[in-house]
Amino acid sequence: MKLIGLDTETTGLSPEEDRIFEIALVTFEDGELVDRWEAMINPQKPLSEDSIKKTGVTNEELQNKMLFSYYAHEIVRRIEGQILVGYNIIGFDMPFLSAELKRVGIEMPPCKVIDAFVFAYGLFKEGRRSLIDILARLGLSTERAHRACADAESAVRVLLAMAPGLPSDLDELLRLQSQWLEKQRLEKSQWKRKDKGGLTAEPLDLLRDETLDTSLGPAYLYQTTDLDPLRFFLRSYLGSKATKG
Repeated sequence: MKLIGLDTETTGLSPEEDRIFEIALVTFEDGELVDRWEAMINPQKPLSEDSIKKTGVTNEELQNKMLFSYYAHEIVRRIEGQILVGYNIIGFDMPFLSAELKRVGIEMPPCKVIDAFVFAYGLFKEGRRSLIDILARLGLSTERAHRACADAESAVRVLLAMAPGLPSDLDELLRLQSQWLEKQRLEKSQWKRKDKGGLTAEPLDLLRDETLDTSLGPAYLYQTTDLDPLRFFLRSYLGSKATKG
């Protein structure tokens, strides 16, 4: 099976307001790394202090780089019809890539997306789930964390390492991803409600609440504190209620 690891580094956290300044596509075939493609991009706006600190890239390094439009068709050619793998790719990289393509008048091509973060969150019930933490749990390492090429490669290696605990059929894997993603979004929404003053409805009722914020933000990638026990209670509670209902 061919897998394309995708990772982006951006000027900030908003796909609408911020821009991609580094992108990487790393190709694996039958579990072996066969190709790396990466580009540094002039984002036409300053990097946030957070981005500079995280990646080590400076605004000066990007001034003479090509714009995203220069790479757009090559990116589309490489991802069209492929299986893309990333870490929080659904909540972060794909929205950014879609926004960049839209700015140059190109639609996102059809492709399948596997988010290694969703599966790491589902398989590892306790502790931190940043990419660095999951790599360590699986006995893997990376030389350049928070850079696109290294993180794209790491995402695929994490998925491959978790594969024995996941469905081997692609369609089944994508169905499981969809189920776990919705469950995780619900947990995050409940947690945010608790921060705003507590849960005011029965947890099962929240499954039907269409006003919930269902985005998995990039903060999940590099969280610095362990998850609160309330999340684990809600996970088990909702699971048992849904089974009984």
